[in-house]
Amino acid sequence: MPWVELIDRYIEPDELPALFRRTTAMVLPYTDATQSGVGAMAFGHGRPVIATEVGDLPAVVLHGRNGLVVPPRDAVALADAMDRLLLDRALRESLAAGALEFARAHLDWPRVAALSCEVYRRARRDRRLARAQRAALR
Repeated sequence: MPWVELIDRYIEPDELPALFRRTTAMVLPYTDATQSGVGAMAFGHGRPVIATEVGDLPAVVLHGRNGLVVPPRDAVALADAMDRLLLDRALRESLAAGALEFARAHLDWPRVAALSCEVYRRARRDRRLARAQRAALR
């Protein structure tokens, strides 16, 4: 498969933009995962993701919208998804647009910061409520 490149080394941060520009899609054949920073970076560069259906990946890689999702450990399904994306230009362009849209709507830093702050606010509030409830029981 001359169109597949495996890079088995540490990739310096300054190499990433050029590498993402060279890609058609990011393939994440995880057998076990919760999330993927690589997938998020791919979306930020407008690249669709082909991922396995493990952990929370299907909540981010939306099949047919910003990528394709296949069963884990299914080499045939993974290869079929890769073929489909490479051979269908309209699908490739649609998923690439969906990837960039998803990144802008859900993965931008101001949104991540706001969501993180909200989680901390709720945790502090819940802790105060728990303390008040314990004090009331005494």
